[in-house]
Amino acid sequence: MGLGSLFGRRGTSPARLAALAVLVAASFLGLLQLVRQSEMIQRRSNPVLDPTDLPAATEGFHPQRVLLLAYMRSGSSFTAELLTLHPDFNYLFEPLWRFNDRQLVPGYSSGEMDESRASYLSALYDCDPLMTVEALKDGFVDRVRFLVAECRQRHLLAKVIRASGGTLRRLLEKQPRLKVIHLVRDPRATVSSRSEVGAKDSAALYCAEIRQHLNVTGPLAASDPRRYALVRYEDLADRSTQRSKLRRLYHFMDLPMPEDALDQYIASHYQPIDKSRLRRRPQRKAKKDNFDTKKRSDFNPNSWKDKLSDERLREIEFECGDVMKRFGYEFTQPT
Repeated sequence: MGLGSLFGRRGTSPARLAALAVLVAASFLGLLQLVRQSEMIQRRSNPVLDPTDLPAATEGFHPQRVLLLAYMRSGSSFTAELLTLHPDFNYLFEPLWRFNDRQLVPGYSSGEMDESRASYLSALYDCDPLMTVEALKDGFVDRVRFLVAECRQRHLLAKVIRASGGTLRRLLEKQPRLKVIHLVRDPRATVSSRSEVGAKDSAALYCAEIRQHLNVTGPLAASDPRRYALVRYEDLADRSTQRSKLRRLYHFMDLPMPEDALDQYIASHYQPIDKSRLRRRPQRKAKKDNFDTKKRSDFNPNSWKDKLSDERLREIEFECGDVMKRFGYEFTQPT
């Protein structure tokens, strides 16, 4: 029954109102089931949507499925670009964004929402035709070459900053070959960067999210270290350690390091400073784009030290002390 048939010129009946309430209250899982039924009907008239029609991966070729597990303002966009320099990579940009408005759905448990998110991600990793098209429509695909017919022939990395521990656990169960690259950043830097874009998340909530993920990734790393790698954003942003860390990550993904592509990326993303011009007259400070991955050649990932007050530093280091110690970050305040 469509919405147009629910309303007539003579008003609405109780039956019509009840039918409308059912439509409005449908959960994502219920909608997904309806979509699946519609998909089966479409396949009968449009066999292109049938996954059995998609080309299988070339013999001997094993496309990698990678999850970049990150956090808001953790350097995830920059890191994802570095990790997908290989020409055979497809990149999904924050596909769980579509669930943002479903964070709190009355009547549905967090477990059900975790299952919805994990099922959606798993379908994308499996090259599900309908979900792939949905991702294309939502604009989550960063590269135009992500096509349904090519999905099984290419590596795939999804950058996720909205995955709960429950979503991550379910996704790993559904995708036994999935590799996880866990990106972390100094909590003080992340909190400082979030404040610059108007985010009000507390350090306590941020580090609680990290602990939640570590509860899942810890057992994974212990049971199968080939599926989990941890990297600090600071080590990727630092030019002196950047290349060696990237080599390690590409080795983790069982892929060759694209040295030439990295050289081109560095040349285009690290902007040199004209010191002679600075001597003649001060340059007008360009308006900062907080979401741009390009950096000045003198970029300092520890600029938070000049931005946070001692009081704020004490608060963050108190709330995130265990996380900082685990990742090797030094304290500025007496402990």
